[in-house]
Amino acid sequence: MASLYRFSAATRVVGGRGLLTTLRSEVSRTGARRVLLVTDRGVRAAGLLEQVEAALGDLAVGVYDGCLPNAEASTVAVLAERIRSLDADGLVALGGGSVMDTAKAADMLVTLGGESILERVNTPLTGPMKLRLICIPTTAGTGSEVSVGAVVKDPERSVKIPLGSQFLAPDLALLIPELTTGLPPGLTAATGFDALTHAIEAYLSPRANPFSDGLALDSARRIVHWLPEAYASPGDLAAREQMLAAAAMAAQAFNSAMLGAAHAFAHALGGLYDVPHGVANAIMLPAVMRFNEEVSRTRWPALALALGGDPVKVVWHLRHRLGLPERLAQVGVEPGPELIPAAMSDLFMKLNPRPVTPADAEGILEAVR
Repeated sequence: MASLYRFSAATRVVGGRGLLTTLRSEVSRTGARRVLLVTDRGVRAAGLLEQVEAALGDLAVGVYDGCLPNAEASTVAVLAERIRSLDADGLVALGGGSVMDTAKAADMLVTLGGESILERVNTPLTGPMKLRLICIPTTAGTGSEVSVGAVVKDPERSVKIPLGSQFLAPDLALLIPELTTGLPPGLTAATGFDALTHAIEAYLSPRANPFSDGLALDSARRIVHWLPEAYASPGDLAAREQMLAAAAMAAQAFNSAMLGAAHAFAHALGGLYDVPHGVANAIMLPAVMRFNEEVSRTRWPALALALGGDPVKVVWHLRHRLGLPERLAQVGVEPGPELIPAAMSDLFMKLNPRPVTPADAEGILEAVR
């Protein structure tokens, strides 16, 4: 555990059933008067966009539904231009992590100026973003609705680039369980495992602190209990409500404590082979936990208490119960020589509780081939 730590929670969170009826007033409280709805075609096809657009009423001045499964620099540039052309002063990001990350990156690009977010990756944000950012997650996984980071893919180099700043934290997160009941079981499982990975890696992080510990452990406890319920009964509002809360709590934990090797591998697998992020985490998490166990023994008992048993076994059995892949071969990936350097260069690899050498990384990958 860190001897010196910092913790802040910049995002106002409002959650609960029936929230759509007060959505307009909640958005108005941020000060936004001309909001652009940001989403993807899947959310539009599911009928969720119409519900939110109707609830926003005259606050909504347009819709951008071109977000891709991975937030990409090209879509960020298009969205930034749309923001400028509409003179929007707020963004309502409705969707999963890629939608919210696209909105964050576009807000950053509009704030800093320029044509491409890739030109601004190393430009520090020294003050608040230009637009008010409101996030409405339709999955319970990434926690981007409260996190201080975003990930943008550069397809030309096949890498995922992390953006991080306290000013990237959204102004408002609206956790509306009714908007997540249509999420298919497979996506429920994968995004839920992403949240579980956030919670566990934040708890085991060398930067963990009393605040992040409380959020991480309670998030992990909720996920282990409620994720199987949401998976088996997609319309269960209680399960959906709990999963939304758990995902946001896990993200608040990693805002402070950061993450580890499972996420470093997941970023590399996503950038190089387009493995969905939650699936990549599900494959990597048990092997990374086993690797870290020898340096995490003082933290193991509390984690076991939260999960209800031996941490690695509980995670392994939950993954199996949810039908998620256990090996890279199951998602059609034969790791090439480029994977380990990509994972080793990721910031989170450097923050893993047990130092990882290239030989160690090869051993972890061998366990999940």
